[in-house]
Amino acid sequence: MKTILIKTMLGCFIILAFSASYAGQVIKGQRNLLLGSQSVQSTSTSQVQTQLTKVWNPGTKQWQNSDKLTYTYNSKGLLIYDLEQGWDTIRNVWFSNASDTFTYDASSRQTAHISTTLDSTGKILTYALKTTDSFSGNIATETNYGWIGSWYAQYRDIIYFNNGHDTLDINQGYTAGAWVNSQRTDSVLNSNSEVSVTYVSIWLSGKWYVTDKYRFYYDANGNDTLFVHMHGDSINNLSIAFDQETRYVYNSSNQVTQYIQNGSYNGANWFTMVKYNYSYNANGNDTQTIWQNWDSISKGWDDYIVYSYTYSTPTAISLIINPQIKVNLYPNPMQNISTIEIITENPINGRISIVNMNGNEITSSQLINLQPGKNAFKIQRGGLPPGIYFVIVSGESAPIINKLEVE
Repeated sequence: MKTILIKTMLGCFIILAFSASYAGQVIKGQRNLLLGSQSVQSTSTSQVQTQLTKVWNPGTKQWQNSDKLTYTYNSKGLLIYDLEQGWDTIRNVWFSNASDTFTYDASSRQTAHISTTLDSTGKILTYALKTTDSFSGNIATETNYGWIGSWYAQYRDIIYFNNGHDTLDINQGYTAGAWVNSQRTDSVLNSNSEVSVTYVSIWLSGKWYVTDKYRFYYDANGNDTLFVHMHGDSINNLSIAFDQETRYVYNSSNQVTQYIQNGSYNGANWFTMVKYNYSYNANGNDTQTIWQNWDSISKGWDDYIVYSYTYSTPTAISLIINPQIKVNLYPNPMQNISTIEIITENPINGRISIVNMNGNEITSSQLINLQPGKNAFKIQRGGLPPGIYFVIVSGESAPIINKLEVE
């Protein structure tokens, strides 16, 4: 089953339909660390270029823009940058508000993820969060940091893999200079090496207590057709009861066409809550996902959110995502001086920034008035050490990102 991740403007990934092979991450969100990082959505030949989110306005009975994400990939097809934009309902224009930068090791495993908040022109205002990943055999450690003038450790996950599945995840918080147990997930594999059961436990008074149980069911093609969440209270010795179930419907190409979530009170009186409907193009890419909520009064489905996707074939690391601006960078690799040539159709105000692989802004120009035609600027190396950097040209809409190699 293909996993579909939808990213919100809060920087979180919402799991709409996830494979049970990553069941150990049900609570904290999916990871695929040792197997290579997963992009926003994966297909054999295409990559998600944009994700457009619209919300249903019951007053006007129309879909209205909410937010948009634009993705940039490296030559291996790995996501290295995303730009988050909100919709200005007064001026009817998109404005930048956040971004994410991702780095990888030689095995295409994600090693760092940095989130930043931006001003409306795309300039970094402050850092929001950072995660770093390290690996040792079949164990991965993901550490999360917050930012208050400098990075500080918040929590980490120690993840153990078995047959490609994360079967144990221990979450620890950082308190008084030490890592303290907080939560863990344990997953059990069936004879087909599929996750069949996942237990979630919390750490209390020096012991682990099971609080939740997840059960997965599969069809003959290995697709997870039913996912059941059971909640209990082992601290007070209360039995686990059904809390939620998720059912998946597939087409003849083993693509998820429908995702239905039902809830329950104490294992009885099941009620329908949420439904997602998926549409695909001829290449098997999910082009639209509609989120609907169940109206228990009218006994019908109410439209809530629609996610639309555009795709591009895998390209090099430089990806032009603003049709109004074209950027050329030469010579590249740089030795001492390079020229950045910006071609625009209309006069705009822009800014040139250089960001390192950790997402840190090395330098940024003042606001530049770009005239129609070619605008050329020199970039001097100065004390910039050898390595890979990103040159970001941000204008009045989506920025353009180019890789700059310094020798």
